[in-house]
Amino acid sequence: AIDENDQLLVTLEPCSSQGKQPPCVDALLAARVRRVIVGAVDPDPRHRGRGIEALAARGVEVELLDGAAPLARVAPHFVEWVGADRVRRPRPWLIAKWAQTRTGQLMPPEDVGAGRWITAPPALEEVQQLRARVDAILTGVGTVLADDPRLTVRRPVEVPCAPLRVVVDSELRTPPSARLFQPLAAGEHAGGVHLFCLAGAAPMRHRELEAAGAIVHGCFPDRSGRLSLREVLGKLWALGVRRALLEAGPTLQQACLEQGFVDQVRVYTGSVNGGRGPSLAHLLSSAAWKERLDREIGPDSVLEAFRANAG
Repeated sequence: AIDENDQLLVTLEPCSSQGKQPPCVDALLAARVRRVIVGAVDPDPRHRGRGIEALAARGVEVELLDGAAPLARVAPHFVEWVGADRVRRPRPWLIAKWAQTRTGQLMPPEDVGAGRWITAPPALEEVQQLRARVDAILTGVGTVLADDPRLTVRRPVEVPCAPLRVVVDSELRTPPSARLFQPLAAGEHAGGVHLFCLAGAAPMRHRELEAAGAIVHGCFPDRSGRLSLREVLGKLWALGVRRALLEAGPTLQQACLEQGFVDQVRVYTGSVNGGRGPSLAHLLSSAAWKERLDREIGPDSVLEAFRANAG
């Protein structure tokens, strides 16, 4: 807010270019702001320093605040979005979430019973809140075939925008009878179902899935011949997805992590001992991640961290 001395304190350098809205600089000049204190210069190379220059040219005193918290800590999403690669090929901020046992396995031991959750209700509730704050929830076809998930927000939490449900499915193996396509129950929130496959895959199944309600997107393969995850994420950006939650099995999780598409991880470790299946613990080395935060939630623990080169 502008104080009684016509001064304004801002976190980021005011923008100077015309987008969907007029430049912030024009609004400040119209408000006759005398002095602007800036927390950080815009890291976007297309705009860096131009807002400060425009204000100074019109007689506004501009001061860069010394000792302000780094922008990478205050707004890591923004810093990553204006990186050179993302400016050229934009993609959503991707949060990889998974649950694991105390020994790092993604599945509980067989003797605990089929369908047993690894984590307790407090962690499950928090995941629903996280789902409600993203634009899309991603999974792989392996998870669809194994677990038949709904990928909905199911708890009584505020849902600003029902997240899209996205399945990475190279060969269109998702069955039209999957629970993804069933009508939402009372209290469930979710957007449309989007399937990403290799262009031209399974024409008959393509038609069946569209009849079931899916929106099918054909993508080119990457250099290895697999479905290009970069293209999937680029298409999601074009659909308006800015934050996405990756809730998938180890194959898709590992592919996104190794290709550098994961910006943030949230790993829930339950109180279950032992387990089955692979582990992703080797991908969480301290060198690859920063701002690591460990906390307790009920009987479980949570690790949250940001990719080291995000910003």
